[in-house]
Parts: sequence; structure tokens; C-alpha cells
Amino acid sequence: MTTGKMPSATEFEAERLLTLSHNIYLAMERVYLLLDQQQLTHTDQVAPLLQQLEELKEKALQADSKVMRCLQRSGVSEKASSTMEARRETIKRLIELNEKLTKSTECYKAVIQNELSNLYRNRNALSGYKTAQEKTGSISISS
Repeated sequence: MTTGKMPSATEFEAERLLTLSHNIYLAMERVYLLLDQQQLTHTDQVAPLLQQLEELKEKALQADSKVMRCLQRSGVSEKASSTMEARRETIKRLIELNEKLTKSTECYKAVIQNELSNLYRNRNALSGYKTAQEKTGSISISS
């Protein structure tokens, strides 16, 4: 919104909504960074962060819908706003963080699946062994 004329009320509203949207994406970025720090090993701490992320995604969807309607009404170019550019950069970082977390999650899932397979294999192997008492029956002592 850096034209030579005074911005209209609609342009102010568009900028306000863009700032709101950008702040939501910044909050999402903070949650993604916290998730990255947890390394998915503290499930009791990860679950609330995932819930918070879902809530922020819903807010972002609603805010972006309002932004688009306002930009269409005002005729303000998305490219004319520095806030829009900052928002775009934040979304780009979110995509990168999401890809990183997805890869980490897939690796973690593979390790857990391998551990689970080993546990099942060990359980099956152990179930084939019988103690000496089970092979001969129980010993009863009569007096």
C-alpha cells in the first residue's frame, strides 16, 4: 500500500486482515519449531501442540478467506503490500518445516515399526519354550 495517495478504509481493512493472517502463520511457525524440538519422543507434549496447530490452521483458513474477499473488494494488489510479502515468506518457511517434520515422523515411524516387529518375533520365539515344570507336569508332594 505504498502509493502516493491516502489509503482508503477498505485498503486499511485489507492491511489489518493481512497482518492478522500473518500473525496466525507466525504462531503456527512457533508451534512447528516446538514440535521439531520435541523430536516426537514426548507424546504427552506433542499431542497438545498438534491440537494447537489444528486450531491455528482453522483460524488461518478463516482469516485468509476474509483477506481474499477484502482484497477483491478493495482492488488492492497482493503484490503492493509488504505484509503480504512477509506472510508469503512465513508460509514458505512453514512448508519447509512441515516437510522436515514429515520426514522425521516417517523415520520415527520406521524405527517404531522395526521395534514392534522385533518384539512380536521375540514373543513368538519365547512362547515356544517351556519350563521344566511345564514339560514334566507339576510335582505334588503328599505327606
